[in-house]
Amino acid sequence: MADVKVRLDEAMGTSLIMLYGLAHDARGTDPILGDAVAAEAYDKVDYDWARLKLNPRNIPIAVSSRAKHFDDWASEFLARHERAVVLHLGAGLDPRVWRVDPGPGVTWTTSTTPASSRCDGRSFLSGRTTIYWAIDAPDDLVRVNPALRCTDSVSGLALVAETPQLFAGWRLFAKLASLIPKVRDSGLFVRYAFGA
Repeated sequence: MADVKVRLDEAMGTSLIMLYGLAHDARGTDPILGDAVAAEAYDKVDYDWARLKLNPRNIPIAVSSRAKHFDDWASEFLARHERAVVLHLGAGLDPRVWRVDPGPGVTWTTSTTPASSRCDGRSFLSGRTTIYWAIDAPDDLVRVNPALRCTDSVSGLALVAETPQLFAGWRLFAKLASLIPKVRDSGLFVRYAFGA
């Protein structure tokens, strides 16, 4: 497949940091995750990676360690709920579904912004996951943090407030990228609907 020219707005810049970190981890001598899908996607993206000013030694460790934490959390949840519905909202360029490798009874839905879905669809997620904006699933595991970066404060608070009514027996997990010094120092725009 030919390289993909990626043009993302400032709010999507952190997706590139994640992809960079996962890809460099996968190519390291002692990988934490060894995410081959992320490495493949990284190779297909035509982007000036030097613009991010990332440390190729530290970022892979930071990104992969954090991703492993959430992967493990999701895996533990799915081990107890073999027929779960997972909504990975605001996934950006994160191929988590391939790392977690949910069982056949799990329905995994990835939601992302239009800019990253165009990139995903042409680079590495085409034919592998379904991208939804609308939420139409019964319950279980919801990861919304990246989606909160792409919403205004009213929409973000509404998303979190509505989640309990939409999903019975749900779990919510999130991270706050703006609290990570390297993300702040990268100069990329990181906005949350509320909080940090």
